[in-house]
Amino acid sequence: MEDLIERVLSLDKKTTELVQKSEAELESAKGDIQEILNNFEFTSHEKAKQAAMEAYNTILENARDEVRRIVRDNEARLNHVESIYMSHKDELLDQAIDLLELK
Repeated sequence: MEDLIERVLSLDKKTTELVQKSEAELESAKGDIQEILNNFEFTSHEKAKQAAMEAYNTILENARDEVRRIVRDNEARLNHVESIYMSHKDELLDQAIDLLELK
């Protein structure tokens, strides 16, 4: 009987040790999983940040291109108006003088 009690106590001790070992492994696994999740979250955040920055840079460059195009168009219009004015300058001055009756 004593032998049976000792075996039960030994079995109980081994069970307790196994439960403690299993709980320690679970806690370790939880920590590992939490670290993996944190790394994944950080990596995802960095990728999203990079994608947003690339989209911003693309939009900004497109806007700069549009501004350059508008400036070129306005310069061309200004040159055109100036060439028309220069070709009719004398005539326009004569008409202005006539209107003011300065002749």
